[in-house]
Amino acid sequence: MVGDIKQKSSKSLINQLIQQKHKQFTGRMLIQAPSDMRWTLYFRGGKIVWATGGKHVVRRLYRILFQQCPQVDFEMLAIREEDHQDFGWDYQVMSILVCRQTITKEDARVVIERLVSEVLFDILQYHQFIEFLTYDYHTLQEVTEAGTGVLAMIDVEKIMVKTLENWNAWQKANLGFFLLHLAPVLSDLEELKRKTSPKTYKNLVKLINGKRTLRNLSALMKKDEIVVVRSLFPLIQKGLVRLIELPDLPRPKPPIKAVRTRATDRVKNKHLIACVDDSRQVCWQLQKILKKAGHRLLKIQDPLRALFTIVESKPSLIFLDLMMPVVNGYELCTQLRRVSELKKTPIVILTSQDGIVDRVRAKLVGASGFMAKPIQEEKVLAAIDKYLDEPPAKTSDRDSALKTMPPSS
Repeated sequence: MVGDIKQKSSKSLINQLIQQKHKQFTGRMLIQAPSDMRWTLYFRGGKIVWATGGKHVVRRLYRILFQQCPQVDFEMLAIREEDHQDFGWDYQVMSILVCRQTITKEDARVVIERLVSEVLFDILQYHQFIEFLTYDYHTLQEVTEAGTGVLAMIDVEKIMVKTLENWNAWQKANLGFFLLHLAPVLSDLEELKRKTSPKTYKNLVKLINGKRTLRNLSALMKKDEIVVVRSLFPLIQKGLVRLIELPDLPRPKPPIKAVRTRATDRVKNKHLIACVDDSRQVCWQLQKILKKAGHRLLKIQDPLRALFTIVESKPSLIFLDLMMPVVNGYELCTQLRRVSELKKTPIVILTSQDGIVDRVRAKLVGASGFMAKPIQEEKVLAAIDKYLDEPPAKTSDRDSALKTMPPSS
């Protein structure tokens, strides 16, 4: 089904959303402005599951994610083009972060609710400048992402009540014409210095650099957007601050895999280190730590293929998860030690069960050491220094080292 409906008032957005709720619509709703500004809302059974579009898709996702989940950095948003699904890059990023357990499902729900509300706010604001918006509807058989399912199901009426409260407060403050994707920039520093206090001038120069949107500035200052814009309003009226358009940030891309020679491997990558763990999050964390230190990571998430892959690749060090399906860490460690080429390869057991019984058993199957989860950068690097920056230890030396290793190392 494809519809083409042109509506003039901001009430049309509310009416359109309510209609989709009553119809239990599943599909996407495209909202188009004559200026080529467009937004897309995704529905499942009449509930909103995602919203995207507008001026700053990347900036918006990064800002809201960082406010709710400060552990997420920009590199985590890098995914391959072929991984993009029907919902687009930004939704797929959210799905992967949940899958990796970088963020919780509850955090994802909060982020999505804030993101949807912000998109709806922007649409309401554009309604006051634009004579009409066009609404197109495309029915989809199933609005889900492969392997993850829908991350949130947002009730149309509840999210509209919240969004309208924000929009009405914005209008009541006479700020309706301020577009929050614009960035403030200082126009006349000398004049600004004369007309403001030294403290205010110092803060303004520090915060307003023409690279932060009004929304970003509010997030940085941890203040309501109305408070921030109202404080800037007199300076804008005097011409001391002006608002400019900023392009969206580029989507972060995965690093290009360069073709390496043995010589460059020796210079740029000291060691090939294997991680046998069915957790994507652990492998991802370890890869980040090793890349920073100049090492390469061999990720093995299928324990049944671990022995063959390790024998073929001959890593310098192996991090081995204790609890895995089908084959546990003890069994795999025993198999690895039976291979003559791997008898002296350091093997560090990764586990969340850091008990004396596990340590003794690890020692008996030939493990070199133990490391408690969640993994920490300093402990990973300490293990590399211990086992790889010295001559390979004999079996008896490994046993001695295991006895003296502190429980949390």
